[in-house]
Amino acid sequence: MVSFINASSNLTAYTVSGGCETGLAITVSVTNGATTVNPGTQPTCSSGSYSTTVNISSLADGPLTFTAAQTDAAGNVGQQDVLVTQDTVAPTLSISVPSSTPI
Repeated sequence: MVSFINASSNLTAYTVSGGCETGLAITVSVTNGATTVNPGTQPTCSSGSYSTTVNISSLADGPLTFTAAQTDAAGNVGQQDVLVTQDTVAPTLSISVPSSTPI
């Protein structure tokens, strides 16, 4: 499981997949608390699994919550959240060359 999205693993879109109750619609979203994005088409559970792609390029660095949920005919809701941190900016670094004076 990814706990960080860093500069080297930063993709425009990520695949979200998992297990589910066959035949039911799945609602997938990713949020940073201020903005929520959804896949172009929400998936339907087929043969006990689902998969979709979510474009997160509009979300700023910081904590992200990937969520998948489904509701059965009785109104019971199943939901799973995965928390990750997106940090795509490398730290700044400087170095000072040692002086030529012996220590």
